[in-house]
Amino acid sequence: MEKEIDKILSDISSVKNPRILDEDDFNNYTEFVKYRQIINLMTDDYKFIQKSFSNSLDIILTKFGSEVINQGGWIKYLENENEKLEFENKKRIAELENLKVSNNLNKWLLKTKWLPHFFAFISFLFAVYVYFDSKNDSKKLEERIENLESKILIQKNESKK
Repeated sequence: MEKEIDKILSDISSVKNPRILDEDDFNNYTEFVKYRQIINLMTDDYKFIQKSFSNSLDIILTKFGSEVINQGGWIKYLENENEKLEFENKKRIAELENLKVSNNLNKWLLKTKWLPHFFAFISFLFAVYVYFDSKNDSKKLEERIENLESKILIQKNESKK
């Protein structure tokens, strides 16, 4: 049926004043009935064409019909629409996957949000320990230095005597 619609659309677009064909223009009645069904489909459902008000056999191409013809006909229009739908579906699938990954990442972040705070606290405690331990070490060194100085002074005094 798409081929017939495409052919009728191209015939309509190629004629300056398109008209609906009569029964006399066909070889048999079944071809005429099929043609009229397609014309009715194009007029009522797809809205490619509309009948002229002055004469019931004259037809006018609608804006949508012109767009279909400009895209290369009905078959090409359907292919373009299918490509658009496929692109939209792929886009939706990608967005869904992105949401899933984002959701999983947020769940992981909720589980591990206290981990950096824990490490920071442990690091702070370690720094405080190292600070006070180094003060103790420096006190011990000062005591050793004082002891050595006093021993040196004692030895100097003894050697002078």
